[in-house]
Amino acid sequence: MIMTSAPAPRSSPVDRGELRRALSCFLTGVTVVTTTDGDGVPRGITANSFTSVSLDPPLVLVCVDRSAASYQAFSESTGFAVHILAADQRELAATFATKSPDKFAGLDCRTGLGGAPILPRAAAWLDCETERRVVVGDHVLVIGEVRDFSMAVHRPLGYHQGQYVSLMPEQQVLAHHARSVEALWIAETRDGEVVLERGGAGWGLPRVALAGEPLDDASLSRAASASLGVAAEVAFLYSVYDDEALVLAYRLRVDCRGERFSGSLQSFPARDLPWELIGDVSVRTMLRRYATERQGEDFGLYAGSAERGRVVRVTA
Repeated sequence: MIMTSAPAPRSSPVDRGELRRALSCFLTGVTVVTTTDGDGVPRGITANSFTSVSLDPPLVLVCVDRSAASYQAFSESTGFAVHILAADQRELAATFATKSPDKFAGLDCRTGLGGAPILPRAAAWLDCETERRVVVGDHVLVIGEVRDFSMAVHRPLGYHQGQYVSLMPEQQVLAHHARSVEALWIAETRDGEVVLERGGAGWGLPRVALAGEPLDDASLSRAASASLGVAAEVAFLYSVYDDEALVLAYRLRVDCRGERFSGSLQSFPARDLPWELIGDVSVRTMLRRYATERQGEDFGLYAGSAERGRVVRVTA
């Protein structure tokens, strides 16, 4: 491990407050970085100064303020973990941004390879061995080699102009709506079947009313799990129908196989749905698009009414 120092800072005519405002225009993600101190006590900070440095070797970098209470721990530890926070983890970010002595209270953490606490439910985490530190101005740059990592389907939390921001498009839509909101679940099982709900003589997608519930991945996943009767996790927003009610269709991953469903729910192979029995034209059209797009994992986001709209390609 190498520890280096930068030259002593020179006086500058730049206004620090205005510079901070200018830098805040850069939209970043939000991370919580954890380690342990010399006594084995877990330490952690919220940081948005994080970046990938290299893939070969796999190196990442995080900046730690030298005035932070955890600075000593990060300046001495042999490892640390970076957690890229999910959109619904604002409270966690706010907690680790404080000087509270019990930031880890109530968290179900496990220990990483290098001894750093691994927090639950992050969009991704990276377990790192400290490779070098470089003191620059009022921060220390901590560079680590990634030894282990994991990622989930959660959408990330953003930070812009001093505030946490949501990168979830439905939040932007909802901000301009005072009408009722419903969710449609395109729930796919582990064996590649889509769950449909019987209604009269035909089939449709399971749907629930979202009465005042927050539109974050955790809340939506709980609502989906309750309505389907099995563990479900939101993958992404798939379609937005702006009619009398605002209808949001989500792709879900369901932690079971098709035979687990009973009652009015039944699963069908995604490429062989009972098309002639799906009475809602907009749902039938959406599911045909879904059956095609899932083959190449190349999905788009539809926005419009039941009759007219457009699909924007988003990501594979």
